[in-house]
Amino acid sequence: MDGREAREPHREGGGAGPAVGWLIPAVVLHGLVYFFLLPLWMGEDEPWHFEYARNLALANGEASSEPQAGLTFSQARIRNRTQAAPEDVVETQSLIVDSMRRNQFWRRVDFAGWEHGGTTLDHFVRGHTEANQPILYYAVCSVGLRLFGIQDVERQLWFLRGLSFLCYLAVLFFTYALARLVTKEGWVAATAVLVAAWLPMHARQSGLVSNDVLVKVFSAATLWLTGLILVGRAGRVKIGAMILCAGLALGTKATAIGVAGPLCLLIAVHFRKRGGSLRSGLIAGAVAGGLLALGAVLYWQITGSSVLPDPENALRQLRYTWKHFFPETTRTFIGAFNWYTRSLPAAMYTAVVAAILVGLVGSLVAATRGPMRLHKGVVALCWLAVVFQLMAMMLKAFAAGRFLFPMLPAIGTLIAVGWIAPLPASWRPRSARILIAGLILYDGFALWTGLFPSQYLEWGS
Repeated sequence: MDGREAREPHREGGGAGPAVGWLIPAVVLHGLVYFFLLPLWMGEDEPWHFEYARNLALANGEASSEPQAGLTFSQARIRNRTQAAPEDVVETQSLIVDSMRRNQFWRRVDFAGWEHGGTTLDHFVRGHTEANQPILYYAVCSVGLRLFGIQDVERQLWFLRGLSFLCYLAVLFFTYALARLVTKEGWVAATAVLVAAWLPMHARQSGLVSNDVLVKVFSAATLWLTGLILVGRAGRVKIGAMILCAGLALGTKATAIGVAGPLCLLIAVHFRKRGGSLRSGLIAGAVAGGLLALGAVLYWQITGSSVLPDPENALRQLRYTWKHFFPETTRTFIGAFNWYTRSLPAAMYTAVVAAILVGLVGSLVAATRGPMRLHKGVVALCWLAVVFQLMAMMLKAFAAGRFLFPMLPAIGTLIAVGWIAPLPASWRPRSARILIAGLILYDGFALWTGLFPSQYLEWGS
């Protein structure tokens, strides 16, 4: 199918689907439930992400030669990274620890250390810091903190969580836009949004401080812009915006690496449309992907990032990947709470994995011989994004479901397409309603038997 056909409104029996007006209040209210329900500091590594942003807001931007005596290892690292004064670094950790204690952090996290003995973050996880992360997300947060002049630590945390909520909504917008490029069938786009919005582990990112929330926005925007160009809506502005968003995504966190696949596909298609051979297009795409990877590697090395694979530990990482990667990634993608220490019942994982597999397999069937007209190039884009992301995670042995979220618009679109597109037109609304009902049950179960009891009713440490 060419771009012109993909842009034509479909007149099949499935129709335009449901009106989208109800989606906005639905996803906003759903995100707010998690925003207010998630206790302070209960996002994974949230204390260290917040520490980075707050110290950056306190820094004057000038290098300091003041002695670092008395600083712990993690405090020295974050001071060197942010150029904050030593006393500000110490005070920030002290205020965070006091707030963690007031909010029962040590009772909620099963592996936490001694509550009353903790005075620094090193007493919780020795030597841990987020100082090795690229600075972009924390710079954005620090600008907000300075602009609004918020001083209280917990109010600062709520403010930064508010930015995360906006990022959550932005990802859902790009999910809807990407799905509409695949097909004009409204049921597909609406269902894709709900898959992304009602995934519990993604919904809770609407209320936590982490660079995970910003990288997924830039990645989602890159996917959408790449899709726009693929369907024939190219232009210098869109191409420039796509390159900019991809660069910002990779500059925010290495988990944006999945955008490399779609960009290579786009370049290969571009060369093919320009009259080149398929071989030249594939070579151009491979070269572009190599240059992108090289640029990312150089950037991460310069910034001291720890995301690059370690050749010395390659065998150990491969063994871990073989035995534990997929089970752990699946568990933390579907639902694991209290810093991943508490899981859902095994039957829930089985049911959700089955639903995801139905969608993924169905998307392949729909793209090859289904009755619904789809833009196959955008479907391929979604698949490449997911496959590249998984390959990068496996290479580094990063088994955490949240690292898939930069590609969540592609995942949601594929699942929605797979559940709806292979069916006759008259069956599509019914299939969409079944999947949506399942999402509501799944999310409700995770909320009321996973997150809520684990973080409010069952005390561990």
